[in-house]
Amino acid sequence: MAVANSPHLMSYGFIEIVVTILKREVVMRRIMYVECKGQKLGGPGRIGWVEMTNSGRSFLYQGKQFLKTKSGYKYNCIEVETGDQYWVSGPKKRGGDTLYGGVVEIDEDAREEYWLRIRNLPENIHLTKYRG
Repeated sequence: MAVANSPHLMSYGFIEIVVTILKREVVMRRIMYVECKGQKLGGPGRIGWVEMTNSGRSFLYQGKQFLKTKSGYKYNCIEVETGDQYWVSGPKKRGGDTLYGGVVEIDEDAREEYWLRIRNLPENIHLTKYRG
């Protein structure tokens, strides 16, 4: 029997949903591509677990909060604390996540899931980065 206020984890491939009973709090967590644009078109990119709110209008990644924007040239999110521009999207199955090429780093806690379920390349499971 479930204890009140205890989190339950449901996993659907590379999307996880955490449900807290009685609080009715739902957080969706999925592997996504996150690229810091700063003040230029290209920047460092990462693959990692991103938490999304129910509305899907804000994200949490590595302790940073991002808000979606409808207006932006080559970016779709703003980091709340710094105002930096980011591109946040689902990872591409063929690995072409960066717009202008470059090295993409993969967070350790997302590495296995990324190579096995998203890219379907189990032989690369040891890799922590790739050229996009």
